[in-house]
Amino acid sequence: MSDNTPTLEPAQLRGFALVADVVARALAQQPDVEVVGAVQRVADALGDDRFADVRPGDELDQRFFNRFVVTSSPYYLPLVEGSVREAYEEDGVLRYGPLRSKHSDHVLACYRSVRFDHGDWGARGVVARGLKPDALACELEFMASLAQAACDGATEEEREAAQRLLARFAGDHAARWFGRAAGYAARIEDDFYARLVALAAESVEALAEAA
Repeated sequence: MSDNTPTLEPAQLRGFALVADVVARALAQQPDVEVVGAVQRVADALGDDRFADVRPGDELDQRFFNRFVVTSSPYYLPLVEGSVREAYEEDGVLRYGPLRSKHSDHVLACYRSVRFDHGDWGARGVVARGLKPDALACELEFMASLAQAACDGATEEEREAAQRLLARFAGDHAARWFGRAAGYAARIEDDFYARLVALAAESVEALAEAA
């Protein structure tokens, strides 16, 4: 590999890709048995029991909509890069930044460079269809696809390029706001979705430490 390419092992890349994909899908679509089960299996493989007691059902469905659809809900959390990075406190109230920001353009440019379609990666449902390009779920799925490409690219050059882009994107974007998003989510309540965002942030941090 060239000197500026992170030297992550295939097992590390595949592990990150699996976790990132499962968490991205869980943040983008309703928490049915399949979605919750996938999260629990991944967490169990990591020795993480924070999702063990989660049960799909009407209550969790309502929390999903309150987190991501109902803007007047006290649980609402705009998991969009600009909204989180440009959030600020005013009179003790957390004010989120705009849903459209300068970060969106660079994120889209990164996607286009490898023909990643943020609107067509397999997530389903009303939230998935309306995701912004710099939504946490989209950025996480993009990084999952890069990690997979870093293992499965047809040539060494392609694998190196995917790993370099993964490292740059994580540093320029995910590492700058996933942790803050996790803090904001837990500040509202340490629920299924706060823990998912925390797992996303921890996975990106572990990836950076391993590089």
